[in-house]
Amino acid sequence: MPTTPAVDGRPLAYQIREGDGPTLIFSNGIATVDSYWRPLLDHLQGRARLVTWDLPGHGASAPASREDATSLAALADNLFRVADAAGATGPVVLLGFSMGCQVVLEAWRRHADRIAGLITAFGSFGRPFDTLIHPRVGPLAYKVVGGFGPRRHRLMFRAGWAASHLPFFHPLNQLTRMVGPNTTRAQMRPFYDHMGQLDPQTWTWMLRHAQAHSTEDLLPDITVPTLVFAGGRDLFTPPDRGRIIAQRVPGARLVEYPTATHTGLLDEASAVAAEVDAFLAGLR
Repeated sequence: MPTTPAVDGRPLAYQIREGDGPTLIFSNGIATVDSYWRPLLDHLQGRARLVTWDLPGHGASAPASREDATSLAALADNLFRVADAAGATGPVVLLGFSMGCQVVLEAWRRHADRIAGLITAFGSFGRPFDTLIHPRVGPLAYKVVGGFGPRRHRLMFRAGWAASHLPFFHPLNQLTRMVGPNTTRAQMRPFYDHMGQLDPQTWTWMLRHAQAHSTEDLLPDITVPTLVFAGGRDLFTPPDRGRIIAQRVPGARLVEYPTATHTGLLDEASAVAAEVDAFLAGLR
């Protein structure tokens, strides 16, 4: 897999799937790799130039060497380092999932002239723990988990990976709405396995920066076509976060799936793919 230097000089991994049409760059959520995108990548194959990349400390990308290299501003700059390495010659379309929504929105703040369109999928404009599960639960969860150091996070990741092999683990995630009812264990296996490989220091830094970050102020200033996906049963990012983005970005289109959870990219794969396809066609 090719790499390009991140803002701190560490290798940042990316992958290109060639095709006609605009360049579409996918930005993952924290703790995820491109497994959530696979149905969409398969659908769009050949219809656009598709670029995926791994956040620092995730997948094939090296861990961050310092904390400021995990800020949302740094991640937005990394996104365009990937765009340059991938040979993007004109304005690109950005698609973010979960925390990746903060990355692509922050990219508008820093690189607006290089963006042709924005898509946010099942994510917020900032401070994700404020609305996690419940307004009282999320901040408490952040206080506990955010206070852990890398050693405890490593133990947490390894415990989650080990538990994921137990027969009840995936059904329990479905029962508690952490995973959608139509999302299979096989679809989630890459995510579960990746949990055991995350760099805990990078994740710790990134988590803290995500919670301190907001792009709410810039939403009214976005002037490119914008598509917003939200899930009615999403415990990680309640649908009102997507509604706010769609209400405040001039001309934005909101697509809300009432029964979708945070795995809406997998639960509603065909419907999401059709919407993204139509959005890209409208930019041509």
